[in-house]
Amino acid sequence: MSQCWALDAAAAEGYEARYVEFMEMHRAQPGFRRRLSLRGVDDPLHLINVRFFDDAEAYHEMVATPGYGEHIDALSQFLDLGRMLPKEYLDVVIDGD
Repeated sequence: MSQCWALDAAAAEGYEARYVEFMEMHRAQPGFRRRLSLRGVDDPLHLINVRFFDDAEAYHEMVATPGYGEHIDALSQFLDLGRMLPKEYLDVVIDGD
């Protein structure tokens, strides 16, 4: 899971539009399952990304894929980099589906 804050409302929309392109890299990655993009109700500049992979290794392999850094750089232009929180790795303990 990663959390970040957009610079403003237009930047939040730009971030989301740019992330759609980034999803192609996710979908091509073995072990990728799905991604949720969440935006705060009380703070609509707060963006939360939850990515589901078979395991952390599959995620780390995607991060090492050529072009990954360029996607991150393109997304960063929309963000308040001073408000970034560290990534957090989570296990699903209850799935309501």
